[in-house]
Amino acid sequence: MMDVEYQSGGAGESDKKEDEKDGRIVKLHPLAIMTICDHYTRVSSGGSTLPRDSIVVGILFGTRDSLACADSIVDAVEIEFETRKGVTPTIVASSIKMKIELHAEVFPLQEAVGWYRVGDAVEASDLTVQSQIVAHVADPLFVLVRTEPEDGAKEVPVSLYEAVGGAFVAMDFELEASEPERIAIEHVAKARRPANAAGTDDGGGALKEQLQSVASSIDSMRVRVDALVDYLRKVEAKEVQPDQKLLRQAVALVKILPAIPSAKGGTVLSEEFRREFDDTLTISYLSTIAKTAVSLRTYSEKSKLTEASSGTNLTSTRIRRGLH
Repeated sequence: MMDVEYQSGGAGESDKKEDEKDGRIVKLHPLAIMTICDHYTRVSSGGSTLPRDSIVVGILFGTRDSLACADSIVDAVEIEFETRKGVTPTIVASSIKMKIELHAEVFPLQEAVGWYRVGDAVEASDLTVQSQIVAHVADPLFVLVRTEPEDGAKEVPVSLYEAVGGAFVAMDFELEASEPERIAIEHVAKARRPANAAGTDDGGGALKEQLQSVASSIDSMRVRVDALVDYLRKVEAKEVQPDQKLLRQAVALVKILPAIPSAKGGTVLSEEFRREFDDTLTISYLSTIAKTAVSLRTYSEKSKLTEASSGTNLTSTRIRRGLH
């Protein structure tokens, strides 16, 4: 992890703030990383109205639990800024305010928790941007996504910082993803892995591999449950001697299961599974719609640029013809 220090106030104040934030847990969700990468790809590939070499910055959204000292970074949204050559970019206040308000209407349980930039290292200008973000986000976190990870690196090229006493201090974070989020990201990214030694893909991918692992675990659990049920039946028929310790463990296991009948005739477990399944399908569907909307917007912007360029060339041709 790189060391980042900038001249600031007294060291005692920095140490005090750092001690106060010891034990702070930050959980980073893959949806946020994927959104940041998509933002950078659109800009660097010319799919945005911004220049290819433009900086990539945005706001981070998530949740904060002050009691547990835990922050979660769930999503990311790009923001507008003004920049001039050799001058630190200036965040458009109206843009960031509007993005925060719109996000709060759709996701009332989330709030702005920080900002991100895509680059290879922390720069002095990041502190200036941090001071602008503070006006809209309390105690913002800073996520830096590197475009060129080191060779052989096994960790995600993402670094997390917090500002302490006028300097950026590196923080540890954990990657966390819910099951619906993982499946939705898999569906949108269409991630695929080689299925055999020849390096070919049979159309499965990471999702298929994960589902096979879950199915194998369920089959193994079913074998154990069948063995336990068979033992209990034999105990009831007095074919074997009862093991009191094993019977107590079986009773404790049964009490854990949420088998309370519901009003719909099913069980709490089946209803929870159905609800989780519906949430997964909904998130996957919304992710596909969002990706389609972004593609349409990109196509529209490119079409406008093409029409504007064609109109300029046509006008220039007419002027040259008139001069001749």
